[in-house]
Amino acid sequence: MLHIIFKNIIRQLKSNIIIYIVIFSQVTAIMSIYLVYGIFSNYKEAKQELTIESYTISAGFDGVRMGEVKKCLPEVLKSIEDRLDYFYIMGSCDRIMVNIHNEYSKGAFSFSKTIKDNMKIDQGRLMSDEEINQSANVVAGENIGELGEEISLFGEKYSVIGIVKRPFEEKSEFLEVAFTACPDDVIVYTIILNFKRLPRQSDYLAFKDTLGDVFGDHVQVDDFAVKDEEELISLNSFMIFAAVVGIGIALDTGFLYAYIIHKRKKQAAVLALNGAVKRQLFIINETEIFIVSSFNMIAGFLIFRLLMENYLRNLYHNVTETFSMSVYCKLSVVYMICVMVVTSVITLICSDDNIIKMLRRAT
Repeated sequence: MLHIIFKNIIRQLKSNIIIYIVIFSQVTAIMSIYLVYGIFSNYKEAKQELTIESYTISAGFDGVRMGEVKKCLPEVLKSIEDRLDYFYIMGSCDRIMVNIHNEYSKGAFSFSKTIKDNMKIDQGRLMSDEEINQSANVVAGENIGELGEEISLFGEKYSVIGIVKRPFEEKSEFLEVAFTACPDDVIVYTIILNFKRLPRQSDYLAFKDTLGDVFGDHVQVDDFAVKDEEELISLNSFMIFAAVVGIGIALDTGFLYAYIIHKRKKQAAVLALNGAVKRQLFIINETEIFIVSSFNMIAGFLIFRLLMENYLRNLYHNVTETFSMSVYCKLSVVYMICVMVVTSVITLICSDDNIIKMLRRAT
């Protein structure tokens, strides 16, 4: 039976332009489902983000030292660097309040431009990007010494390169140091991630899961009021769209195949003379539709994945997690079920086991 099916497909490709209409319509349909889904998911997630008021994600620590933070934080920063503005760390060292305001991009640290634009330097300067990435022992601060003086932090010498004037009167010692040069024994109290645009659920989970795996009960990540990704995208409701498109394309495919089946009455009559019954003729026709439709669905998936997915990711920042293999499979299965169910009804009606009628129609 299979050799008959493949012969039919090859014959149609060579002689019948209708089969190309089927191919084009099905490839276009499956790509349209993925495309509209991507646009829809971006809209839903962007709409959800409008209800979020905070551009920050924060965590508090108990008994955690900077040396441990240095081992795991870069992993988090790397996963969110395209959306991160800067990260802030607050800790203490020898009764001195320690602050870090750094940016992170492509494996390199720098002083936060956002903070630099708002921080008033009375004397001197802040650390340069070169000093930060070379872990130079330089600090800026208030009530920590004179400009150019050396101070000791956990036995290491640091040069005071800037005197910072804070907008409020406070006599406590405060310093600004680079993440790379911060002493490993500094006690960390808080880490805050400040984003350039509203953070997503994936950013929160990357931060929470990484810190949780390393520090366990010694870290408390604040709750983040964003719904689960699948709820944001409303995948289940979007299945309706895949079903509607699938039914529409199935009707198109079914009616085109009804025409093809009508043109093939002579072949059907020959098969019937050799003992084929209506059920077998139906199976031949429907298997052919399944093979062609499956090929078209895979072709549409590959074209979309290779040519359009990255474009959508760059165009819509909210669809980074949208196009997973799970999503592709769910939408494709709904589409294929609709195609096969509707075409089954049409081909069953068109299939005939009356040899005399088939021979009469074939002439």
